[in-house]
Amino acid sequence: MAKTRGAFVYEKTDSGFQKLHPTTRTVFMLCAIAATFCIQHPLLLALLYAVILGVALYAKMSRKLFLVYLAVIGVGALISFISWIPFGGDVGGDVYFETKKWFGISIAFSDVGFMWAISMGLRMLVSSLPIFLYLSSTSLRDMTIGFSGIGIPFTVSELFVLAFRFVPLVQNDASIITEAQRARGLDFEQGGVKAKARKYSAILAPMIFMSLRRIQLVANALDTKGFRNKLYKHRFYRKPAFRTIDTVLTALCILAFLAALAARIAGWMVLVPGRL
Repeated sequence: MAKTRGAFVYEKTDSGFQKLHPTTRTVFMLCAIAATFCIQHPLLLALLYAVILGVALYAKMSRKLFLVYLAVIGVGALISFISWIPFGGDVGGDVYFETKKWFGISIAFSDVGFMWAISMGLRMLVSSLPIFLYLSSTSLRDMTIGFSGIGIPFTVSELFVLAFRFVPLVQNDASIITEAQRARGLDFEQGGVKAKARKYSAILAPMIFMSLRRIQLVANALDTKGFRNKLYKHRFYRKPAFRTIDTVLTALCILAFLAALAARIAGWMVLVPGRL
């Protein structure tokens, strides 16, 4: 029988980052993402990335999740960098080479365009790492506490976290259905691409019906427990205390974001003023 998987990608460790209040971790993630889009210069983005990477190492981030981050986001950042380089003429600066225009578009390489391409690639890396770190170091229950702590209604927080709860359940369903189909003699390794696609439809169809049935069961369970849209606050049975270090770190995260926002408004180290 298939083994039930754990709660998404959360891995409990003894790091000091996980000992922080969930609201502090939530504020750190949101401020890091917001600060990323306030910064354009690649040097400042690299500095911010080094800080977040240091926090991820200190938090003992899941190695498997970090490899997924490098594989998916790293490739995306490289593609973004390559895609932006030929359009350096659109962002200004000293143009080194430019072709004739076809359909109103020309390929141009400039110094500012090269730095802008680096910034776009770094932005993907910097803005995604806090999310992966948050998922790796925060349980689903702590996510609800964290989002509720920054003023988001409990119903919205719980419904957001509920979506993540379905991921391991769907993975478990897929394992059970796959083993059941193999027991019936279905071999997923033989055949070409079309044959394999038809065979995997034998997994997809039962998964859809099982998911629909689970959605109805969850809806009935929430209704039975009195879950309503007007429930803005919730009293948790056990809730971690907000310590002094949480107050200090939360304030530092907010101040760092405000500093990045003020620098952007003032135009300090801004490559292209008219763009985000």
